[in-house]
Amino acid sequence: LLGSLGLLKEPLAEEKAAAALPLQSANDHYLAGIELFRAGDLGRADDRFSSALRLQPAHFWARYFQALCHLQADNLPAAQASLTA
Repeated sequence: LLGSLGLLKEPLAEEKAAAALPLQSANDHYLAGIELFRAGDLGRADDRFSSALRLQPAHFWARYFQALCHLQADNLPAAQASLTA
C-alpha cells in the first residue's frame, strides 16, 4: 500500500523484508491465507487459516475462508463443519 502511494523508495525491497519475517499472530496467518487463497493455492491457504484458528479459535474470517477452501475443493463435510463452528 505504501509503495502504491509513493511513500516508499523501494517497495519491492520492503515487501521482501516483510515476507522474511515469521508469522506470529492469528491475523498474520489469516492475511497470508488470504493471499494464498486469491492466488488459488487452496491447500496452503487452508493451512494458514488452520494456524490462525489454532491461535484464535473464534477468528470468524479465518473460519469463513477455510470453509470456502473446502467448498472449492468439493469437501462438503469439512465446509459444513467450518461453517457451523
